[in-house]
Amino acid sequence: MDSASPSPALVQRASFNFEDSYGIMGANFPALELMALYTAATMHDYDHPGRTNAFLVTTLAPQVN
Repeated sequence: MDSASPSPALVQRASFNFEDSYGIMGANFPALELMALYTAATMHDYDHPGRTNAFLVTTLAPQVN
């Protein structure tokens, strides 16, 4: 084996860590559904100032109109 290539045990452990890094969500959803979930959450929060809807309505923020 070439000294520059990682051992199969290291490759297997690295792939396990990658798959395990999704946490509890990764255990319940396939990767494509997780990507859709994260994309939808990102688009939902786009141009969101980090305030509640009630605050935005009360302060007559431009996002309300």
